[in-house]
Amino acid sequence: MARELSIIFGCFDFIVSENGELYFLEVNHMGNFLWIEELLPEIPILSIFCEFILSSDKSFSWDGKSKFASFKTIQNTDSYRNELALML
Repeated sequence: MARELSIIFGCFDFIVSENGELYFLEVNHMGNFLWIEELLPEIPILSIFCEFILSSDKSFSWDGKSKFASFKTIQNTDSYRNELALML
C-alpha cells in the first residue's frame, strides 16, 4: 500500500472483522508505534525506526542489530521524565 501511495513511512490502521477480514482505516504520517516496544521489548522498534529514517533508503532492510537506545532506556532518563511531567 505504501508503494501504491508513494510514501516511505506511515502508521497504518486496520481493523479485523469477526470473519477475519481486514479493513483499512487510515494511514498516519505521525502515528504512534512505540507501544509495540513496550509490549514486546525484544522488538527494538525505536532503534529500527531511527536507522530507517537516517538511512534515507526506500529499500531499507534492518540487519538485526540495534544501533540506538531502546525505548525503555530513554524512558528511564531524567529528561524523558521531565518532558512527560510537563505534558501531564
